[in-house]
Amino acid sequence: METSDRELLQAFLGSKSEEAFRQLVGRHLPMVLGTARRMLANEQAAEEVAQNTFALLARKARSLTPEQSLGGWLHRAARNECLHVQRAEGRRRQREETAATMNAIDESETPPELLGDLEEALEELAPDEHDALVLRYLEDRKLHEVGAELGVSADAARMRVNRALDRLRAIFEQRGISVSAGALTAALAGQAAVSVPAGMSAAIATTVLTQSTAAAATAGGGTVTAWLTLKSAAVVTGVVAVTSAGLIWYQQDREPETPAAAQTAIAAATPAVAPASTPTTAQPAGSVTGAGNSSPGEQPVNAAIPTAGTEEPPTPEAKRLVDDAWGLIERRQFEDAIERLNAAIELSPRFPDAYLFRGNAHEGAEKLQEALADHKKAAELRPTYKQAWFEQSRIYDRLEQYDLAIRAATKAIEIDPEFWQAWLGRGRANYYLNLNRQALPDLDRAIELNPRFPDAYHHRALTHLRLYQFDEAIEDRRKAAEVAPDDYVQHYRICPDLP
Repeated sequence: METSDRELLQAFLGSKSEEAFRQLVGRHLPMVLGTARRMLANEQAAEEVAQNTFALLARKARSLTPEQSLGGWLHRAARNECLHVQRAEGRRRQREETAATMNAIDESETPPELLGDLEEALEELAPDEHDALVLRYLEDRKLHEVGAELGVSADAARMRVNRALDRLRAIFEQRGISVSAGALTAALAGQAAVSVPAGMSAAIATTVLTQSTAAAATAGGGTVTAWLTLKSAAVVTGVVAVTSAGLIWYQQDREPETPAAAQTAIAAATPAVAPASTPTTAQPAGSVTGAGNSSPGEQPVNAAIPTAGTEEPPTPEAKRLVDDAWGLIERRQFEDAIERLNAAIELSPRFPDAYLFRGNAHEGAEKLQEALADHKKAAELRPTYKQAWFEQSRIYDRLEQYDLAIRAATKAIEIDPEFWQAWLGRGRANYYLNLNRQALPDLDRAIELNPRFPDAYHHRALTHLRLYQFDEAIEDRRKAAEVAPDDYVQHYRICPDLP
């Protein structure tokens, strides 16, 4: 007897069974991929959605209740992922491609408008009706299997499926699409015959399990983005501050207002062996270098960066308070640091460094919205303050607002095309938005500028995996292990069973 979804899920959660997860991927991938193909009309985007859907399952599996149907849950998750892609890439182009792609998806006489509206119509059904149709037709399950997954008898499952078909027909009628019961049944059944590329199921399972391993390794330090977890962040020519979120690093290419204590910290944090790339000097206020002339992975923002802000020189007392606050941040005394920085800002309300440091203190205290507001204020006062734009990008990344993370990182790159941290940040955000073709050149550039930071290799390896470029993924894994063997093996292990 075939192991049920619930049993496989329990094995994955209880004993971390990778084999159980691989079976779940193999069982449900045709339905998930078919859903993405119908909605996106783009094969590469559909495959990326399929992978992200199973990545979401790995993260959210514990939130599923015993009464929920896994097939129904995955269908909804895949649809939500597709909607996200449609918003990112624009509905107009998706609709223009739909008619041509429908021919490749289904060569039957099914009306294209029926398939085009199928996912939205299914979403209007009651949850038990939705799950019954997904299991019976999109996953091609027998009625007794549908009943087993839904916790009812085969006869009850048949009645639920028939009721759901009648309801679905009525929904299409309301949309002006007349379809007989036989045609609707045939259309649904035809969606189960989905061809899955060879090796795709194994590749998705490997990638998702790899990401889960990395997430579990960093979970002990609280919510933290991958670039904040490595001790090897000390290779950055800058300050490494310990916060409740892990390691926060940022380059100290600040203007002369930087406090004396921070300058001392910079020297203390700089490693004995300099990184391969030469540290850059912050450009003078008013000089903006466009990233579009020669930089790869160009993603220009809509508005040009202003060349002049409203920054004013700080008072000596404000500088002293910021100096004190930096020491408190290093000692993880974030609330005390915020108090000092509030006083500094009261004395010098147009002092960008005070806002930037207070943003770092707010982040350490897990007040991300306050941190974001401070970094925005620092950039407003000094529009060419690349660090302020970069810090915004990091916070947006932590908030999973990747579109905005890309915009902020792009502005940092426009100010300083040699700012490798911003290239890495933008590459990560592109990766999380499934924009793998944009992520690769960004990560390439980050590695070119600083070949000694393993997280860039890690994310480039994951991007190669998504594109089924296994040789390149393995090579990046080896490079990351060479750069920081202890940290990489602990945090970013690529599974050894890559194809």
